[in-house]
Amino acid sequence: MPPDAWADLEQAGEENRPIGQALIAPTFLSQAPPQRFTAVIDTGAVHSVISGIVLQRLRLSASAFREFGVLGGHKVKAGRVWIRIGISDGPLLEVQASVVPHIAPGIDVLIGMDYSSNLRLTVWDGNFRVSPQ
Repeated sequence: MPPDAWADLEQAGEENRPIGQALIAPTFLSQAPPQRFTAVIDTGAVHSVISGIVLQRLRLSASAFREFGVLGGHKVKAGRVWIRIGISDGPLLEVQASVVPHIAPGIDVLIGMDYSSNLRLTVWDGNFRVSPQ
């Protein structure tokens, strides 16, 4: 993702970004234990996005890459892959995530509303909690 696409987010300051650990696992290996990755929750994103690092560590391959729009009207080529994703003490849910080479410095996963809309997400003072609706 182009660095300038994250300018507004970075100017807002780290204290305004709900960052935590995401658990990610392949969907086709139901017994595979999830691995931990650094994630940011983006309630303005329709779909979740994973970086190429996540794809490599999980030994997954993405579908054909296509172009789509992101923050600030930028265009990015991204593939798609089915994963199970979870945060905090929330459940692992199956989503079809977009795959991009890079999200932002220190961020491996962007969690979108495809995951968050199925749960009650409470954010306060840089902390968050996930519970069923």
